[in-house]
Amino acid sequence: MRNANMLPGEETIPVTRAERDWLYDQRRKALREFPNLTFHLQNKQKVTPFPWLCALRILRRDKDGSLLAKVVIQEKGSAARYVRKLRSPAAYGSTGGREIHLRRRRRAA
Repeated sequence: MRNANMLPGEETIPVTRAERDWLYDQRRKALREFPNLTFHLQNKQKVTPFPWLCALRILRRDKDGSLLAKVVIQEKGSAARYVRKLRSPAAYGSTGGREIHLRRRRRAA
């Protein structure tokens, strides 16, 4: 699926509501547990523009039906980053229709 808001090289992957909610909860959990004091101070003080990238990256669906993703937290302009790899429970992929589409980078051919 492709729409006008997507960047070149992006595509969507269908997910269930349970998977989406689980991924967003894991992203919030990673932000709370991120071990960088500067990040938390800037977040608390509402520094604008906020110099951090807090991205949820959808990778692919595994053979068992679970969704593979990662949370990336990185200060803009810095090479250092915090990455937390995620695997959604396989049962979440089959608890309803996959009517929600999350963006991900298209695989190189």
